[in-house]
Amino acid sequence: MTIPETTPKLPHEHRFVIVAGKGGVGKSTISMALALAAAKAGRKTLLYQFGTQDSKTKTPFSEATVGEDIVEIRENLFAVRPSTESGMREYVLLKLKSKNAYRLVFENSFIKKLIDGIPGVNELIWLGKAFNHEREREHDGSPTWDTIVLDPPATGHSLYLFQVPFVIREAVQSGPFHREAVEMIELLTDPERTALHLVTLPEEMPVNECIQLKADVDARMGIPIKSLVVNGVFSDLFSESEVHALNTLRPQLEEDGGIIDRLVAAGLFRIERNKLQRSYITKLHNELGLPVIEMPQYFVPELDKEVLADMASRFLELPAAQSRETA
Repeated sequence: MTIPETTPKLPHEHRFVIVAGKGGVGKSTISMALALAAAKAGRKTLLYQFGTQDSKTKTPFSEATVGEDIVEIRENLFAVRPSTESGMREYVLLKLKSKNAYRLVFENSFIKKLIDGIPGVNELIWLGKAFNHEREREHDGSPTWDTIVLDPPATGHSLYLFQVPFVIREAVQSGPFHREAVEMIELLTDPERTALHLVTLPEEMPVNECIQLKADVDARMGIPIKSLVVNGVFSDLFSESEVHALNTLRPQLEEDGGIIDRLVAAGLFRIERNKLQRSYITKLHNELGLPVIEMPQYFVPELDKEVLADMASRFLELPAAQSRETA
């Protein structure tokens, strides 16, 4: 059952924030920008990244390496990238309450190979750890984390990942796994605590995949989708009169490859690119009915903290009323 939402929230103000999208659309960048926005708003924030065994990475925020241990990367902002092995150990110890039981079962080479062969076990452990972070409390009972931003795998993999609790709920009718799955589903479908933000580019294939992703989430899981972030949007360089002037000038020029010819051609190409992008954004508006947040194309050689700070400021400056468009 879907819980009615009572208080409109900005993208970074939910406790459990999920960012999903096709590989290559900037999903991880948006995850970092949302986490930074939450931290700047005074919320103690955990950026929870999906990693493979022994995978470590650095963020543009600091020189700190993000791995299986939670590290502080700036004020109010922490990050973790749990490996499969450490995630399994921590999660199972939490459930078994015994290191000896863990060693007996999970350090047995035969059992380990058997578990590694179970489809979805790594994803389930990753999600289970994130779920436990949401339940963490301080001595006074207050939540340890105000916001947890999840950066899951790309579209197809993440869709499978978030279906796991629903599959377990139906397959296992009682016991601890059933209870865990039910509690996960309660969190995932609670619009007061959880928000899913889709990320795409204003291009044909990413747009079509984004539309399909929303349909799949709505049909199979009911996770509340709060907004759509469109990355890489080109700004309009020319006014209407300038566009008219360029279109008028082009036929009068010889296509000789001279500097004037090339500048006019580049200007007209940019105009057509903007039109094409705008057509895809309009399609997303019409077919998804979600608030659309546009992020500009940043012409930089690599992602840096200045770009992330600018993206975070755009989230912080969104009108609160925009959230009321979601349901």
